[in-house]
Amino acid sequence: MARGDRKRINRALGIINPWLELFGLSQTYEITLAVDNLEPVDTINSNSAAAMVKMNWPYRTATVVIDRFFSDMAKDQALERCLLHEVMHIVLADLTEPLEDDYKALYKEMEGRFESCIDTITVALMRMSYGDRFDGAFSLHDLYIRKEDGKKQDAKS
Repeated sequence: MARGDRKRINRALGIINPWLELFGLSQTYEITLAVDNLEPVDTINSNSAAAMVKMNWPYRTATVVIDRFFSDMAKDQALERCLLHEVMHIVLADLTEPLEDDYKALYKEMEGRFESCIDTITVALMRMSYGDRFDGAFSLHDLYIRKEDGKKQDAKS
């Protein structure tokens, strides 16, 4: 564990736990949090993910991995939206994981649609939770790290 990771995980736990409770996931899944330097998910633009979930389906275990840089730079609402997005992946795992395992071509075709639906649900839940105080807090462009030239975009702006 890198220096400061325990503090990052504790911050994330304080944010994610109410959502895990709301959806009953803390009773039905074993969910752990980890912090790492995530690899680019978009090799053309060298865009890094802010977080990801590693499922161990059908065993109901999951690890939510948060990007170290994003964790350090994100405002609380941005981190919450990011973590809630990963929680939604866990909520929908009973639908998506078998598809990913058994029908890879179909899953690949549907993956963008799943992400779009998860984003829509996440934004709706954040708006319900924060009302007028919800600032959007999260644009994918705000989260990207330009690794090829060493420039890091500030997720706070």
